Amino acid sequence: VNRKTAIGPGDILSSISYATDCSESDIGHVLQNSSESNILLTPEYRDVLKQLGYRIFNILIFSDGIPVSFISGKYMAKLRIARTLAVGGLVGIGDKAEMRDISIKALNEALSQVNVGSVYFFTPPPLELSDTMAGNGYGAFGCKFSPILDISAGKDALWRTIDRKNRNVIRYAMKNGVIVEKDNSVAGFEDFYRLYSDTAGRKNFRPNPYKVVSSQFGTLKKSGLGDLWLAKKDGELLAGAFIWKYKDTIYFAYGASSAKGWK
Repeated sequence: VNRKTAIGPGDILSSISYATDCSESDIGHVLQNSSESNILLTPEYRDVLKQLGYRIFNILIFSDGIPVSFISGKYMAKLRIARTLAVGGLVGIGDKAEMRDISIKALNEALSQVNVGSVYFFTPPPLELSDTMAGNGYGAFGCKFSPILDISAGKDALWRTIDRKNRNVIRYAMKNGVIVEKDNSVAGFEDFYRLYSDTAGRKNFRPNPYKVVSSQFGTLKKSGLGDLWLAKKDGELLAGAFIWKYKDTIYFAYGASSAKGWK
């Protein structure tokens, strides 16, 4: 779809249109100027998805020819049928309520042209969006809590948001010689993935394949958008986290821990 109009004018936005054939410069304009941007909307992350065989679903909303809102998602298509569309986020510039309403209309209209069975949201979607999806027959579902954290408030403010029990756990680890360091080396990644696989077996969940996590690590590390953090005591790896970052947000992508690390 190339810039389809008739979404309807808003109180502030006079001429509204949308496009699914999006230029990176237009997308970049929205990401740089929106306070709601996150790593899941960046070209680097979308490149990772393409490397892994996903198709990308993009929508840009324009006001008087200027890009003001962006929606991005991924899907796998078999026999030209996309089973699930995963939406990475919905960001806009300007009035949030109006941007949300216009973006929902654009997403709803664009989805009618993609044969999907369900829609998944990486960040909690607006209630109106979930209701719209359900009303149109989609098996829409989304996460209750967002794995994306705004860190602009600073370390002290973030520390106060951690509950007392977990603050005590952190203090105990520090007191007992646990050291947390950034390690973006190949050896560090190999150690982390082994621990991640062990954690999956112990916690009974299916780990993402090595190829997927390795591709994400290589691309995001190279572009400065991903870091691997490892917690060790006396040189022994106890836990780790693969953190993705963009502007003032971080995304907790993967975590791993040993049984010994919890003792």
